[in-house]
Amino acid sequence: MVVAQKDLENWFNEYLPKLGLNKKEKEQFMEYWLERLQGQNYYEMKLLSRKFLEEHAKLTILPSPDTVIRVIFYFTPMDEYKTVKAPVIQTPEQKGFVVLEWGWDTQ
Repeated sequence: MVVAQKDLENWFNEYLPKLGLNKKEKEQFMEYWLERLQGQNYYEMKLLSRKFLEEHAKLTILPSPDTVIRVIFYFTPMDEYKTVKAPVIQTPEQKGFVVLEWGWDTQ
């Protein structure tokens, strides 16, 4: 999906909880990344799939967590808006020992 820079805060407020982040985690994510996503009119936001992350960035954690939530974006800065299909989001439930990884990369 493509989001205007001026709309990123609202987008994160709406979608980060759907991706499994609690209030504190969402606030930390936004505090860190909103100041870094500056200088472009739009950002194409691709959420890396669980399958992709398992194949290319496998996690090994001992003891094994009850819940693993990985919210990794790939952002492409853009000057103009374009229509891109939005990802299907399945909201995970945080249970027991939770590991949350969030991050992003840009082109």
